[in-house]
Amino acid sequence: MLLAAAAGLNAFLPVLGLALADRFTNQVDLPQPYNIISSTAGIAILLLLVTIDLIADKIPRIDHLNDLINSPIRPAAGMFLMMAAVSGQNEIHEVVAMFIGLLLAGAVHVYKSISRTRITVASNGMANPMVSLIEDSIAGLTTFLAIVAPWIGLVFIIPAGIGLGWVYRKTGGPGMLAGSPSADGTVVLSESTAESPDSTGRKPKRAVTRRQRSTKAVTPQSDSADA
Repeated sequence: MLLAAAAGLNAFLPVLGLALADRFTNQVDLPQPYNIISSTAGIAILLLLVTIDLIADKIPRIDHLNDLINSPIRPAAGMFLMMAAVSGQNEIHEVVAMFIGLLLAGAVHVYKSISRTRITVASNGMANPMVSLIEDSIAGLTTFLAIVAPWIGLVFIIPAGIGLGWVYRKTGGPGMLAGSPSADGTVVLSESTAESPDSTGRKPKRAVTRRQRSTKAVTPQSDSADA
């Protein structure tokens, strides 16, 4: 499950981690056909794909194209990783594991894609490299813990997800829209402007609509003849 969740952030990093663990450690022993990723050619291809993904995801505008390309790849990687993890065991059927991996990786990918789109608009793409580095760090550490210490990984993934959500909110911006006066002179502010906190973290007061004073002159009454 940890590997599938990591695949939602980076499709190739957890697959490469699993391949290296199968090739060089005793922690993982992948059966056929999943052990194809730990072959010399498989590791070389994964190293190339990881390098391309790490670089492309940190370049504004190219990272959006990279997300589109990885939209089907990340859920597929989650399916593969879950099926490889339960292969040869009788705890979970591989078909059930396939759907679990699909849902986990797909949900993380959708959340990442939506958040990164907001961040791109709010920061004009300037915050993307920093956010991408944080995502890759979480994906890499989650992959390492999933292989070496799964129980610690389960504890780690909760604060990591909360922290990543906080980063998304802080860099995504409030998306405020400026208000403008209407035809009758009423100044109306949008809901996001009225409710969004300012840069100091304090919630501003709710906007109050104001009407312009009438410029119609008041005609004074003349004294009556009886006065």
